[in-house]
Amino acid sequence: MSATSEVIARAHVTHFFMNIPRCLNRPSRVKGRLNLTRAGGPWQGSLRNYSELTPVSCLCRDEHRRYIAASDTKTYREAMSTFLYELGRWSFRHHTRVIVAWFVIVLVGAGAAAGLGDGTRNQFDIPGTEANDAFAGLARTFPELSGVTAYVVVAAPEGSSMTSATSRRLVEQTVERIDDVKGVGSATSPYDEMVRSIAISPDEKAAQVQVQLEGKLEDVTPRIKSDLQGTAEPLEKAGYDVAFGGDAFTNMGPRLSITEIIGVIVAFIVLYRMFRSLRTAVMP
Repeated sequence: MSATSEVIARAHVTHFFMNIPRCLNRPSRVKGRLNLTRAGGPWQGSLRNYSELTPVSCLCRDEHRRYIAASDTKTYREAMSTFLYELGRWSFRHHTRVIVAWFVIVLVGAGAAAGLGDGTRNQFDIPGTEANDAFAGLARTFPELSGVTAYVVVAAPEGSSMTSATSRRLVEQTVERIDDVKGVGSATSPYDEMVRSIAISPDEKAAQVQVQLEGKLEDVTPRIKSDLQGTAEPLEKAGYDVAFGGDAFTNMGPRLSITEIIGVIVAFIVLYRMFRSLRTAVMP
């Protein structure tokens, strides 16, 4: 037996080979170094490519069992699926094509979603119900009151009240600025006699300005919200506490809860322990 065949046979029997493929009929670099011992004393051998393995390539052509080399344990493991193994090997050998293909798929999918989809909707209605008919009638009779609402709550500073002349002047000026904001249908002052009893708190420490916006909830842009909040700057500089609320300031976007964050961390730990590679664990 030649020296090369002896090295290969011992590597196969003792499972010291790393990353040996199922079929050895193509030249490829070997990752690893063999440290073997024979009768004549210690012997170290290094094989440069698989072309030297052709004398014993039949060892990997067993029709009954197929093996995949596990580089971390330096042992052969039985393949669960020949198709997946072949697919993985082909993807590795043609990694540039695979990466480019995935980028193309992502771009096509994103373009189709942006061009063909009509976006998300925040409205839900059930035709034929009394509530739905009431809202439809309100939109026909009072279209200015059928849009999105917002509220501005103003709290007086210590030692003052919302019924004082200074507070009334500042709030009235704020209401005028709100009326001038693009996208606002109307703003109701808390000092209006029709709403005074419910717009000002019994202790006269807080007052509420009701704002009616034009259009639907999806028509309320971040610019409109920013302009509304900017109208309260004089009140805040004077020491008043101002808070905005209502449907217009409801956050309808997706949120990442603590449960999902923990799930992502656990999934990362599992992937890292399984693949033993940080780069592989974070890949999508």
